[in-house]
Amino acid sequence: MSRFSLMTLTLVLTILSLVTHAESTEILWSQYCQNAGTMKLLVHLDLDPTDSINTIENVELWICDPADADWEHLQTRKADRLTATALFELANWPRHTEKKFRVTTGQAQWEGTFRAEPKTHEGLRLAGLSCHKDIGWPWTEAIAEVISHDPDIVFFSGDQIYENDYISTNFRAQ
Repeated sequence: MSRFSLMTLTLVLTILSLVTHAESTEILWSQYCQNAGTMKLLVHLDLDPTDSINTIENVELWICDPADADWEHLQTRKADRLTATALFELANWPRHTEKKFRVTTGQAQWEGTFRAEPKTHEGLRLAGLSCHKDIGWPWTEAIAEVISHDPDIVFFSGDQIYENDYISTNFRAQ
């Protein structure tokens, strides 16, 4: 193979790799919290922080009232390469109003609900989750049970990842 052919092949493979990475970003999950009129939403992406080819993705946040069908664009954030997340911070949040949200990046889309903060002190429903070993994945029955109780707060108290579930040497500092 000539040097020119090899360079051309390398260029084509690099471009294909870039296109594949740019189109393959998925949204894994999101989590939010609100306090004193500020809403924070953290969006978790499947970007590989060790992959230098990955482009930094823009993540868009959209919002609408549950009774409304019109989505309003609120913010755009660049994904953080190291943490593979995008953080949205919304001041002056209407905390006693439920809002639907949508986050998008490339072709990926994720929707959820920002729940209204209770106006009364009737009490909160809490779902406590811990010790989720991969043996029971995807925990269909447990998830259905949690959803059936419609908790106000889902609390993850730890032990979500067990080192012995994976090849431990992959997670050690070099």
